[in-house]
Amino acid sequence: MKKIIPGDVFAYAMEKESKYGLIQVVDKSDIGYNVRVFYDTINSLTSNAIFEIIGSTDFYYIRDFFEYTLLNESSDYIGNYKIPNHVKIPRYMRKSERKANGQLYWYIFDINKGTVIKTFNRFDDELRNLSPESTWGIEYIKKRWMEHFTLEKWDDNMENQWYIDYLKVYEPDKLKNLSYCCTDIKNNMPTKLWKSTGKFSSIVQEKIDKIVDNFANEISHNNLNKNQLTFIIERTIEDLNKINDIAFLIETEEREEILEFIVKVLTLNGYSNEVEGIDILRKW
Repeated sequence: MKKIIPGDVFAYAMEKESKYGLIQVVDKSDIGYNVRVFYDTINSLTSNAIFEIIGSTDFYYIRDFFEYTLLNESSDYIGNYKIPNHVKIPRYMRKSERKANGQLYWYIFDINKGTVIKTFNRFDDELRNLSPESTWGIEYIKKRWMEHFTLEKWDDNMENQWYIDYLKVYEPDKLKNLSYCCTDIKNNMPTKLWKSTGKFSSIVQEKIDKIVDNFANEISHNNLNKNQLTFIIERTIEDLNKINDIAFLIETEEREEILEFIVKVLTLNGYSNEVEGIDILRKW
């Protein structure tokens, strides 16, 4: 059996895409190896392609990666490559956790102390460049390669999409009314806080409430095809445009809250690909 040393690089084949992802060993850990996983995949294991990836700064860290996964589940041992001086397991890493009620929480871990130093009930930019605190297995990592994962993209929306994918395979019954049952989104309507500020008349608030509530109901209660989904999104945005046209009622903070609500509903129901077209439609 090969003795693993820092700098060793292993390739993992993704059969569906005929590509390879690379993982480099950084150092030994208490129960395995600390590694870095490169974002980009390569089409072939040529020397030039490998050198380009190894020299890249686009990667994330995984702690305590299993020796078995390196030696027995990789497609190829590529060789030993020099580790840049800046590459070392960071002190602070992040973890996400979904509670029984569906609420997503984020934590910053101090790896040296093994303790949580900060908790967030929604994604915060302070988390943006932190690698995962927990050990990801190779099948999980392969899925991340397929979706072109980066730490920059890893936020509430991505976590919610992963949750949808999980439910589709393992708990399909939970998909019904997902927007309401898994995140209590019904209690986070964008107009909820507005009512205490007195910024809008009750009539305007009720109109916006009705529009976004109908949107959430229609998206989450039906198995929609592309045309149905497009129609609901366009009608919802147009209805909000009409309200805003009356007197430019939707100001900067409020429109961000409405947009965040719409994006959350789409993402939680597996329609994250439809988010990009919203900005083109809206006039607020």
